[in-house]
Amino acid sequence: MKLSDYAKSQGISYRTAWNWWKQGLLKGHQLPNGTIIIDVDSSNHIRETACIYVRVPSVEDQDDLDRQANRLTEIALAKGYGVKRVVKEVASGLNDHRKQLISLLKNADYTVLMIANKDHLTLFGSDYLIILLDQLGKKVEIIEDINNQSEDLVPEFMAALRIFSQKIYGKSMTKLQVSHLLSEFQKQFAPEEH
Repeated sequence: MKLSDYAKSQGISYRTAWNWWKQGLLKGHQLPNGTIIIDVDSSNHIRETACIYVRVPSVEDQDDLDRQANRLTEIALAKGYGVKRVVKEVASGLNDHRKQLISLLKNADYTVLMIANKDHLTLFGSDYLIILLDQLGKKVEIIEDINNQSEDLVPEFMAALRIFSQKIYGKSMTKLQVSHLLSEFQKQFAPEEH
């Protein structure tokens, strides 16, 4: 079976299949014209290995971190993935220096990255990361939690407001002033509890 046909049959991109071929994960041979022929047998069925990445913007949301991790682990196992590891991080989506995410992106021991929401990867530019990971042979699966999307944005916006306030007003802005600004915002825009 041609590599392109194999990729389609497995529901993966051609690039992912090609990377697996280059890594020696697929058995087959290459014709003189460059076409890669995959041996179709049961030994070529690769079990996907998933890495689960969950993130919350603040320590107050720590419980949600565990809920996300458990939910994504259950989904991964239900899909037949082997769960390589679960990475939990408490950090703003605007933070470009997240140690756990950086470590995860540098690691090559998984084929699927599962996240609860695209914004959990990064607030801006996540599509670029998804394209890059696909080129590296990794699928990104986003398990959107429709119920929590608007609630997720409030803490993220609060974290962004804190960062930008400190940049605008500098170190002279006291913690109390930042807290007051954030509480005023929260009164105005936080979702009402029923």
